[in-house]
Amino acid sequence: MNTMAYEYEEDIDDDKTEEEKEQDRIKQELLESLAASIEDKFQRRASNRRAKEQQWLRSAELYYGKLAFTGNLINRETPFELTSYANRPDVNVVRSKCSIAIAQTFSMQFGTGNKNWDLWPAKTNTDEQASAKAEAMSAVIEQQLDDSNYTGVCWKGMRDRVVLGTAVLKGPANVGKLVRSYVQLEGSTTWVPDVSVDYSPELKYVNPWFFYPDDTVEDLKNLGDTIEVHPTSPLDLKKLIKHEGFRADAIECVLENKPEEYRNENWADFARLSENNANLFKGKYLLLEYRGPITRTQLDQLDIEPCYDSLNDEYYGEVWVCDGQVLRIELESIEASFRPPYYMSVWEKDPASVFGFGVPLMMEDAQRVVNETWHMILDNSSMSSGAQVAMHKHMVEPANGRWELGPNQIWYLTDPGTSVQEAIQFFNVPNTTDMLVPVMQLAQGFAEEESGIPLITAGLNSPQAVDSATGQLVIQQASTTLLDFMSEEWDNCVTEPVIEAWYGWNMQHNPDPNIKGAFKVDVRTSS
Repeated sequence: MNTMAYEYEEDIDDDKTEEEKEQDRIKQELLESLAASIEDKFQRRASNRRAKEQQWLRSAELYYGKLAFTGNLINRETPFELTSYANRPDVNVVRSKCSIAIAQTFSMQFGTGNKNWDLWPAKTNTDEQASAKAEAMSAVIEQQLDDSNYTGVCWKGMRDRVVLGTAVLKGPANVGKLVRSYVQLEGSTTWVPDVSVDYSPELKYVNPWFFYPDDTVEDLKNLGDTIEVHPTSPLDLKKLIKHEGFRADAIECVLENKPEEYRNENWADFARLSENNANLFKGKYLLLEYRGPITRTQLDQLDIEPCYDSLNDEYYGEVWVCDGQVLRIELESIEASFRPPYYMSVWEKDPASVFGFGVPLMMEDAQRVVNETWHMILDNSSMSSGAQVAMHKHMVEPANGRWELGPNQIWYLTDPGTSVQEAIQFFNVPNTTDMLVPVMQLAQGFAEEESGIPLITAGLNSPQAVDSATGQLVIQQASTTLLDFMSEEWDNCVTEPVIEAWYGWNMQHNPDPNIKGAFKVDVRTSS
């Protein structure tokens, strides 16, 4: 694989001329300035994103319910104020809706086992072998996606899109991955492991909590640059020395200083989501991966020569920074793409952010009503399950000294002139379950309307279902309308640009001439 990486080694020789030393000084100052600007941009974006992260936290708490660590549930006396009351039973309607949405959208994409895209010769392609080459290119891309666990990566993204509102994928990643193989020692029967780097294109899942895109836009197509955070252990940082394009001397400089013991100040809520895990990100370096414009002036000073002419003297590239050191700087893997290699799909669009809203936030009010109604049903059932007692305490006295009802209990009348009916009266609390259950069902119906995910799509009974066979058929046919739309949105935002990126990567880097040509991507929406 061809790379345009800059590898600068701090090796000052007495033989260097003053001009060479001056050039080295300028390069080092440029690298330090570039690292500082990226770290500063990350800190600003992390500070400005608190509101969106609070939405993610609320979404996760609604989805996990009591599995979440917080224990913030609804108090029966103040149903609209979150208080800690961990022993109250709840009914989690959010998780079932999210699970249905994840399963259905995944099934629409991959349930048949066949790909929903293909390559066709472009109208301008006059090559007689164009169809055969397009078919060969399609087979190569399909195999590359299978090798990078395409379905598994998409499943993780679809889960984030439903729960957090946003799926983030990245590719083709050109850092490469370490591959272990075995070689036989010459003149021996011993085989030893050999580690090499595989530069095949790879699709990667990106956790939205660690993704910091340009926050001055609300549309992914207009993103200027992105920063992805990699909490990295010292061992993983050492492994990067094996990767082509990483500056070994800069990595060794970073490793001279131990990482801060805890680096989770930006993800404290994330670390405490399911339990208070104080060790999450302990002893980790914060490795920042910047993807965005690099000026021609900067490239010239770093002796990096682009392979094409840009319209505005800016080129997209990647810069990896850790603790003030630039560990890697390289031009984009697909030349002239002019965009960061990230793909985002949202469930509900946020008009002020590239991130979206997930299903849990859309159902938050319905979940509160269901929980509160369920609490009232349980409280009322408990109170109405046995008789309530009113007594004149000075007129009666329990024989065993215990003021509680029980079998074969003996009571003494302390006032001879008083009858039992005057001393003790029993009454029953009315059971209102029949009146509360319709309220709970109404809230469940609102949950289906607000989420657009009826239970019937999962083969379960739905409050919206009707008794007639015709009504059932109509509802069944229309039940996946929203999910069909969401599947089409996924194809537009993820499937199509991913296939186009893999096509561009193979056109640029694949040495096989029998798969190359002018092709167009055709995505057949799964729905």
